[in-house]
Amino acid sequence: MRNGLNISGLSEYVNELKTRPEEAVIRFSTAAALNRGLAQVQTRTGTLGTTRMARGFRVDLEPSDAITEHLTTDEAAVAALGACVLITHVQGFSVRGVNLTALTVDVDADIEVDENGRWTGGDESLRNLRYKINVVGNGPVEQTRAIAQFATCFSPNHRAFLDSAQFAVEATVCRADGTKEEIVIPWEDLVVDEPPNAAGNGRTVNVRAALRWDYGTETHITTSLEPDPQRRHTPTITADQPKQCPASTRGRIRRNCC
Repeated sequence: MRNGLNISGLSEYVNELKTRPEEAVIRFSTAAALNRGLAQVQTRTGTLGTTRMARGFRVDLEPSDAITEHLTTDEAAVAALGACVLITHVQGFSVRGVNLTALTVDVDADIEVDENGRWTGGDESLRNLRYKINVVGNGPVEQTRAIAQFATCFSPNHRAFLDSAQFAVEATVCRADGTKEEIVIPWEDLVVDEPPNAAGNGRTVNVRAALRWDYGTETHITTSLEPDPQRRHTPTITADQPKQCPASTRGRIRRNCC
């Protein structure tokens, strides 16, 4: 064990991927339902190669123009990016023999909104994405810098943000007569073609996630949004890898207050 990770299990998994790269493919899905102005997003069982990752938690997301006590979609995005980058760092340092004392990741990005706070970013969601990574450990400075650069570039969520990916969107149409119909929405139909700030009244809002490593793959996340001079913060979220993942600890994501 190093930094709370099962190094032997992680090494066995890496060796398995060399002969069976299909085991590295992650498939996941979520279901969203509108309820009193919130998008209630429920995770579903995913797969890591041939391994099922059973998960069952819900995250309530609110529109960017609401700004109350719930996460916005932009905050959830930077939190997911930061959590994946942090976990990839823990794994990278651990397999290279570095013992960590502390690790934090701050994620900053900009979004474009109109005067009412509604998103107007066109086909670009997060802009000027940037990470600030602080590492305290027993590794040499040059090794620490090299591992941090490598881990950030190859963090799965970071790569999914930069590279093209395959998405499928399904929706349920509920008619007035009580009948329902399942439809598949082409991904290209969801992309907004209108250029940002087309009306000339847009503004830039900063969205941030501050992540602090705890132990193993567990991290504590606080997000914030700056729609005006006053920055709004959300309660801390505890995130972890699913327990079926190699070297994971407990596998959860929840609000501490729940």
